[in-house]
Amino acid sequence: MVVDDRRASNERAPWRDLAVCTQVHPDLFFPVKGDGTSRRADLRAAQSVCASCPVWRQCLSEALTAGEQWGVWGGVNMEAIRSAKRRQRVKALLR
Repeated sequence: MVVDDRRASNERAPWRDLAVCTQVHPDLFFPVKGDGTSRRADLRAAQSVCASCPVWRQCLSEALTAGEQWGVWGGVNMEAIRSAKRRQRVKALLR
């Protein structure tokens, strides 16, 4: 997933030049909430782009490190990550 990178261009992570997502519109990676069927289709479309990307691991790693909360990064829906973390916190409270 391409980031709106405000760092100087010489600091840009070199793996980003290989990212397949640079060839598609960035909105694809930030599906709008809608009915469940269209949202799932949008997520699958973004994930299919990531599946063909040679640098998806670097993308996901950077998103997790940066604490990204929205969008699809390295084929992973960040909202799903947040939900999983919430479930883990709740389970920890119940122990």
